[in-house]
Amino acid sequence: CCCCCCCCCCCCGCVAGAGAGRYDAHSAYGLSKLCMVCLTYSLADKLRDTPTTVNCLDPGTVNTKMLTAGWGSCGIDVEDATYEFDLATKEQFAGVSGEYFVYGQSRRSAPITYDAAVRQRLWERCAELTGLSY
Repeated sequence: CCCCCCCCCCCCGCVAGAGAGRYDAHSAYGLSKLCMVCLTYSLADKLRDTPTTVNCLDPGTVNTKMLTAGWGSCGIDVEDATYEFDLATKEQFAGVSGEYFVYGQSRRSAPITYDAAVRQRLWERCAELTGLSY
């Protein structure tokens, strides 16, 4: 079994200034992607001794309806955005877990995503908000 989460590389630096009373849609989007990377690493840790793998990736700039409506066609066609499928199905990724991929290659994510205390606080907050636990 494989679980892949998509994220966007803009998450690495755009959370600055996202404080109380200062909502910014771009910063909120970036922060949500940063949180997905942290949660992916946490889930991979929790499932370490199981056959399930958990990874996340930056799919690149894809011409989705949202992108083309806001900025025009500036990325790859949706049909060519196969990184998620490749990561979930190709033999070369079998057994690989807790990694962040960009263009099909394992890369380092933002430094804060490697902070175990930050990831634990996020995991606990998500459990609190959803009423779910693992």
